[in-house]
Amino acid sequence: MYIVFQRVIMIILLTCMLILNGTEVYASSPHQYRYDENGHLIEMISDDVKIKYTNDVNGNLISQSVLKNFVIPPANLLTNANFSNGNTEIADKWKKSLWEATHSTYKTEIAHNQNIQKISTSNVLKDGFAGVSQAIPVTPGKSYIVNSSLAIDHLQNAKVQLYVDFFGSNGEWIGTDRIDHQDLTQGWFVTLSSSGIVPVNSKTARVYVLIRAVDDNAAGAITIRGASFS
Repeated sequence: MYIVFQRVIMIILLTCMLILNGTEVYASSPHQYRYDENGHLIEMISDDVKIKYTNDVNGNLISQSVLKNFVIPPANLLTNANFSNGNTEIADKWKKSLWEATHSTYKTEIAHNQNIQKISTSNVLKDGFAGVSQAIPVTPGKSYIVNSSLAIDHLQNAKVQLYVDFFGSNGEWIGTDRIDHQDLTQGWFVTLSSSGIVPVNSKTARVYVLIRAVDDNAAGAITIRGASFS
């Protein structure tokens, strides 16, 4: 009887933990379960099968969908990747990256329920740049995908770059990956993306989204709504 009582107490405690932790995913078993803030099951992942549950306002199951051959996406190593936190100038965890671009402005906004980072610059000397960057730890020999969603509002003698520098344990430069884009997006967002293998001896990487001058008297304006390195 005492053992049964102990098991009941454990079940109650586990249920409370799931409710208090809201939408956290638990992976202590081959199955992963996800709950909403009311403790209702909304998602289950088992091997390569993902089942999503839809509940009504009372928590009653009204539908479910099954996705087979599901692959759990790798974690994004960038922090505050969607610019959700920060001051009115720059998002938390991100750093202004400037060279030969003293006439630059930064602004964070919310547009259409989306956090965005805006950057504009003018009178930039050739090869100068203005943008944002963030340093992250990396594992040598591991494959990666880097991307950023952005709108290019203005360019003059300039291009936009998604740029990654890799560094060794003593801060020495190891290598670079980058993708350039020189066309305006006409109010639309585009995704710049690249992939590769983290170079040997790399310990950290710095991911940049930049406006870079291709000649003197360069200018540009971009709106970034997210970035990822995974």
